[in-house]
This record gives sequence, structure tokens and C-alpha cells, in this order.
Amino acid sequence: MNYCEVKHLRILLVEDDDSHAKIIERTFKQEKIGNSFERVKGGEECFKFLNKEHPFEDRQTPDLILLDLKLPKISGFDILR
Repeated sequence: MNYCEVKHLRILLVEDDDSHAKIIERTFKQEKIGNSFERVKGGEECFKFLNKEHPFEDRQTPDLILLDLKLPKISGFDILR
């Protein structure tokens, strides 16, 4: 994989904190990393996204998932299991 391919990723951010999400999104946009940047706010939404359940039926599988480990209800550790 060359450098140009790495710069064009479909990224899924799993982050419940709005301020943390804004910092991450802004950094990736400044560095022009990722063509598609989507965010879900918790473990339940993450599972729905990855399983293409409502309302995420038309979403593509992400190339990269940035996962907050300290999520409410379903933690990032639970998602990894």
C-alpha cells in the first residue's frame, strides 16, 4: 500500500464526548486523512453501524475504527470482545 492509499480511508469514530470528537475530526481534516469520516456516540450505535442495521443500512464498512474504550453502557472493551 502506498502513501496515497493510506490517506484515503473510510473512518468510523466511536466517541461519546463531543469535544473529543471535534478535536479528532479537525486533526484528520487538517491532515487530509480520510475521504469519509463518520461518527457514532456509543457501543450500541457502533454495532448497528457495523451490522448495517437501521439507520446505517447504506454505510460502507470502515477501513479504520477509532474506538473510545470508556463508553457508557457498552464499553470499547466489550466491542472488541
